[in-house]
Amino acid sequence: MLELILRGRVAPNVLRAFPNLTRPFREDPHVVFAFVMRQEHDIPLGTTFRTMGLGANGQEVTEHYRLVAISQQYDHPMDEIPHGWKTICAFRGLEPGPRLMMGLPPVGEWYEQSVTELVLRAEP
Repeated sequence: MLELILRGRVAPNVLRAFPNLTRPFREDPHVVFAFVMRQEHDIPLGTTFRTMGLGANGQEVTEHYRLVAISQQYDHPMDEIPHGWKTICAFRGLEPGPRLMMGLPPVGEWYEQSVTELVLRAEP
């Protein structure tokens, strides 16, 4: 099983330094940019993930996200998340309103501690 740990949403002031990553998605309300921690596998663009959490009403919710863009600290587009790399990724929510991912706190870097992390899983 492929697993990604999202440290948080990328803070708006940080996103300004990534025009190549953000430009194609500026008007898309279903895309969320996140700091992604290191993982054990190469993960290609287009991979669909699922996550579970509590919705606003306290009931368990499952949401699906597609990996639509990948970059690293120099705003260089990538075709996959390389094994062992920390990346900044764009995920498109496949259900209306990506609520769980939007609930992540905005953070300014990979090492900034947040109270909440989100785990995404996909079958290889």
